[in-house]
Amino acid sequence: MLWRKLRSMLESCLLALLLVSFPPNAAWADKSAVADARRHYENGVRHHEAKKYAQALLDYRKALSKVRRPSIILAIAQCLRKMSQDKEALNHYLLYKQEWRRKHPNKKLRFAKEVDAHIDSLGAKVRAEELKQKLAEQKRQEALREEIERERIRRLAELDAKRKAELAAKQAREQEQQRLADKRAAEQRENREVEDQRRRKAILGYTTIGVGTAAAIVAGVLYGVAKSQGNPAHERYQASRDGKEVEMLWQDVAAANSKLIGSYAMIGVAAASFAVSIYAFVSSPEKTTATAVAIVPASDGSTLIVSGSF
Repeated sequence: MLWRKLRSMLESCLLALLLVSFPPNAAWADKSAVADARRHYENGVRHHEAKKYAQALLDYRKALSKVRRPSIILAIAQCLRKMSQDKEALNHYLLYKQEWRRKHPNKKLRFAKEVDAHIDSLGAKVRAEELKQKLAEQKRQEALREEIERERIRRLAELDAKRKAELAAKQAREQEQQRLADKRAAEQRENREVEDQRRRKAILGYTTIGVGTAAAIVAGVLYGVAKSQGNPAHERYQASRDGKEVEMLWQDVAAANSKLIGSYAMIGVAAASFAVSIYAFVSSPEKTTATAVAIVPASDGSTLIVSGSF
């Protein structure tokens, strides 16, 4: 408590000394500017003593804009220090020393001890604050790098998942296309097999028809020859070659031959019917009933029709 009172008294003395150090109007080139600067400066001192530092700073800067003097710069530094604007206060303390040397190169710096103490104290605070800010900035940068790395990893994971999904979709499409191709190939093979089977059946049917027809013709011819040799009319005709009853016998032979031709025709029809039935059975055995028909001439000249189904 005592230290605070002593410190307040010292600051008041310093402000009084600064006010006393403000040069008289005759020492300034522009009396109007000097008057304005002095008025602003005095207002600043009053606000400073009342601890209205923001208003005091505004008055000091108005005074400095009118006349540039070291004492005004020192007052601004003091006000900034009170407002805890350490870096700006340090800069104004250093500016005060620089401006004093420029204005009074042969004079000793006024309030040098106090100014140097404030410079050291503020310098330590500024360096600590800068170090703190630097560490905070490093942490922020590190956090930002970590965030960027996490975002990069996330995007890589998304891209990888997307590529895997596209690859899976592509494989599924290829498998479906292959399945359809295999299905079409199987259908084509089945169609070819059906066509080959139908062709083989057709060939077998045509062959059966041809063979059956040829066999029927041969059988009919052989049978007709055999019957003609055993025909009584033919025998009588052969025996009567000497001219006896030739014309009558010839008529009998013609009638016998007509019957024989009819028998040949019936035999051909039976052979064709038998061949067609076999072809139908071969073409569609599960739905077709084949019928075999045989027409056999009897010994008395009539014909016998024999049929069977299977």
